Formats: sequence, structure tokens, C-alpha cells
Amino acid sequence: MPEDLERELPDNDDVVIWHLQEQNGLDVYRVTKGLTVLDNFTGRSIGSSVFQAALEHIEPGHSVWLKDEMGFRRLNALEPAD
Repeated sequence: MPEDLERELPDNDDVVIWHLQEQNGLDVYRVTKGLTVLDNFTGRSIGSSVFQAALEHIEPGHSVWLKDEMGFRRLNALEPAD
């Protein structure tokens, strides 16, 4: 099986931080859960405020992901379900 098909991907209950673009030397990030936009951020990097905002919406059994030019990457350990 090709490596790309074996990669883990977020599901609709995971929180995803999307790197959207660079604007005036700053990065633009959007935090989503499923189709819901939770927040937007602008800064020089992903930073702790973006990651903290994502963690506030995580539920047991789910993770925070980053989607950028490198694809999807899990940013935290999978939270165990109760």
C-alpha cells in the first residue's frame, strides 16, 4: 500500500489548525473542529496561543492536528477516551 494511503488523518471530532497563508510577513492560522471555525490567528509562528486555543476544544479520544504544506501532522498525543 502506498505510504500516503497509510497516513493517519483527522476525523470530524479532532481539532485542526490550518496554516492558510503568509500575509505581510505574518502567518495566518484557522482553528477548526469539523466544519466549525473556532478561531483565526495571525502571527510569526503557530505559537502557544494558537495551540492553547485548539486544546480548549479537544475531547477525550481525539487530537490536535496541524495542516500545512507538509500535510497533516498530529501535534499532541491522542487523548484517551473515558
